[in-house]
Amino acid sequence: MKKMKLEISKTVTIKDGYDEFRRFCETRNYSQYTLKHYDNTIHVFELYYPLNNKIDTINEELIEKYTSYLQKKKLAGKTVATYLGSLRTILYFFMKKEYMQSFHIIKPKYDKPIKGVYTDAELLLILKKPKVL
Repeated sequence: MKKMKLEISKTVTIKDGYDEFRRFCETRNYSQYTLKHYDNTIHVFELYYPLNNKIDTINEELIEKYTSYLQKKKLAGKTVATYLGSLRTILYFFMKKEYMQSFHIIKPKYDKPIKGVYTDAELLLILKKPKVL
């Protein structure tokens, strides 16, 4: 026989949920720099989607549009991936608390910049035997 689940309506705003997430991080003794990073992440998300909206309005389609929004802002690929990775941590916390429907968030792939290489002249200079006195 299947257990019955009591459905409790949890209508929490994103701001309230984030405040709870932040308290969770503080009780786990996260670094002040980590907390500041999460604050910055939620601020950037707020520029796209107001925090007074209900958490359960966040869905996979919204996150895909947010990803596109970040990419159109001409941010570096690593920056977009970092913002989404941090937002994913926050949203997975909401999912664990059952404030929103669960879905998988994938960080986008990005091209890593090619590092400069030495010219032939620079290599000869570097490899030149030093004068020993």
